[in-house]
Amino acid sequence: MQKLSIALLFISISALSCNSPIASKSAQEEEQAKKETPDSSRQLTTISPRISKRYDSTKIESYYPFIIYKDGSHMIAAEIEHKDLFEKYSPIFEQYGYSGNGYSWEGHIKQILLKENPSLLAHLQFDPEAGGFYVFADSEKSQREFATTMSKIFKDIPLLVGYLKAADRSKIDD
Repeated sequence: MQKLSIALLFISISALSCNSPIASKSAQEEEQAKKETPDSSRQLTTISPRISKRYDSTKIESYYPFIIYKDGSHMIAAEIEHKDLFEKYSPIFEQYGYSGNGYSWEGHIKQILLKENPSLLAHLQFDPEAGGFYVFADSEKSQREFATTMSKIFKDIPLLVGYLKAADRSKIDD
């Protein structure tokens, strides 16, 4: 019984310390900081830490399933673990024996570009992760060229399937 009383006392003290003026002040300070921070520099909440960087939300464009950043980085991203993209593309990749992770997308996209626009590959630096596909272009022109080409293919599922079927598996890091 004495141990139970001590445990309850410990829980009560812990709960009180969480509601202390110091903790409340910290939360108040955070709220005030949010109010003072312009929307354009707030964190984007997503699955990937890559996309969680500070960015100006007015400086992105969507080329479904890709987004491009107009912030000087020339980054192109696809959040492949995002619910919408995962539900749409994961079953397609899996149907042909691929994981559909960021490395898999990289291997397929490189092969697609070899057929569609091989000279563009010299202007791209791929940096995928398991849960996301990321590539950096060396210019805005290359960034848009990539986004336009790949968006067209990824929106056209039968066309994408044709590329998946024809892919050289030895060049896919699954």
